[in-house]
Amino acid sequence: MALTPQFKDAVDAGEVSEVRSMIIDALSSDPTWVDYLEKADYAQQMEGFFDADDGEVAEKDSSQWNEDYMNDLFAGLESNFSKERLELLIKVIQHVRPKEHGVRELPKRKKASGRDIMFIGLMVAVAGFYVSQTSLMIAGVVVAVGGVAAFFIDQYRKDPQ
Repeated sequence: MALTPQFKDAVDAGEVSEVRSMIIDALSSDPTWVDYLEKADYAQQMEGFFDADDGEVAEKDSSQWNEDYMNDLFAGLESNFSKERLELLIKVIQHVRPKEHGVRELPKRKKASGRDIMFIGLMVAVAGFYVSQTSLMIAGVVVAVGGVAAFFIDQYRKDPQ
């Protein structure tokens, strides 16, 4: 998600409280945290963006972390927007809502089958034919032949008789 003009304008104008509010909103509403990370990275250029930590005792025992504590930390950012408090809040969110904010894995990609490779090769060869590019036709044929070979290897792996 790209930074909005409103956010950039608020940062450029030095409107610290408005920028902090937008960052807190991004942190609480976007489960991917993409918006939050972009905004926080951009906003760090502002003078006075982070407060000095007030030293308020933070609950270190993660077994005590729950929705109420998380909400208290969100509210506490209004009076003390420190880097330490923000980092603790992120850990608490990951603990309280692990399915939403846990460690992310990239989606599993389907392996291209021999048939897919063969089809792509044929499409490249046909495109080469239409634009009269011999090298493109040859490349397409080579890929298609590789796809045929991969297709037979796939078939052999399924039924190695």
